[in-house]
Amino acid sequence: MHKHPGPAGQPRRLAFALGGLAGANAFGAGFLTAARESGVEPDMISCTSGMIHWTWRYLVGANLRTEVDQAIREAHGTAPMGRETAWGHVMAKGLSGVFRTATTEYWQRLMAFPPPLTAREWMTRLLPAQVWVPTRPESVFEEMSEVFNAWDKPLFFNSYAPKRGVELVHMNRAAYDLWCRYGYPEHNTDEDLAETGARTKNKQLPMALPKKITAKMIKDALWLTRYGFQQQKRIDGAYVRQFMLNELVAADLILLARPRRFEWKGDLPETALELQDFETKLWFDSSYMQQVHYIDFINRAVANGSLTSELYHPVQLYPIEVKLKRGFFDYFKEERGMFDAAVEQSMKAMWQELGLDQHATDPGDAVALDLSA
Repeated sequence: MHKHPGPAGQPRRLAFALGGLAGANAFGAGFLTAARESGVEPDMISCTSGMIHWTWRYLVGANLRTEVDQAIREAHGTAPMGRETAWGHVMAKGLSGVFRTATTEYWQRLMAFPPPLTAREWMTRLLPAQVWVPTRPESVFEEMSEVFNAWDKPLFFNSYAPKRGVELVHMNRAAYDLWCRYGYPEHNTDEDLAETGARTKNKQLPMALPKKITAKMIKDALWLTRYGFQQQKRIDGAYVRQFMLNELVAADLILLARPRRFEWKGDLPETALELQDFETKLWFDSSYMQQVHYIDFINRAVANGSLTSELYHPVQLYPIEVKLKRGFFDYFKEERGMFDAAVEQSMKAMWQELGLDQHATDPGDAVALDLSA
């Protein structure tokens, strides 16, 4: 790992913040590939949704370029598809290795006896929440859990308990030690905690509850709303917080692989699909903005001397955002172009922010420069 000089010659602590987003996870995989090929390793990681999968593959040393190509072939075949066709294919067929359509469940529910009596019962059968069924084998969650817990650096991901209104922050041992240093020592290890009841003593306040990393909890953190809620109490945490930045304030530099642009390019929505795309963007960006404001508050408080605890110091956020235009029909459509764009953009960002040798013949041969020279 390259140790990158910071103030007073101290190594800068580097964090990766990886936010999952349906068919744009190839961007995060490209970012991780660029980091590996540049010899850059993080001191801590946060990841959500689909990037939980790619963080696992990164930590076990898998060839992410090869695996992205394989995922694209399995999802859409070898023939090129337009974005509308690819979207329709996923809606009708599912996504290989991730979920299938709930066709059998739909007809079983529709034909079940006795017949529905109320309008809501009819809606439940005709337009159920369950559209897909997850297909990842239990062994995958077990392996993810083992890898995450074995990593000797802090790793965070999240899930959400809707009935309690509580975000669950899952962490390995190193992450929990970091969590405790910042004054949040309570660690609830009860996996079967009832999902009802008070959020906090002050019931109107939302809460983030620390939890262990287990196979079951990883499965929860990858549970899409369209899987339905049959006995399921927790869902994918990206719905409430796509990026986890608050947990990374111990870092000096946070590199974010953002699979969509923060600003809205082009004309504002004129169609219902464009409006849904716009609302999805606002939905994901709202929690991101609040965490950026939180870190900016820390930076200003440190700068003016009102925050003097040794736990706090200036934190630099460096978002690496996709430049490709993507919209509603691009959801669940992975593209090699997204991966390649992320590699290129991330290489440049790491060269600039971490002082890597930009003149290396092969980016993979880049080395850390002595910034004190």
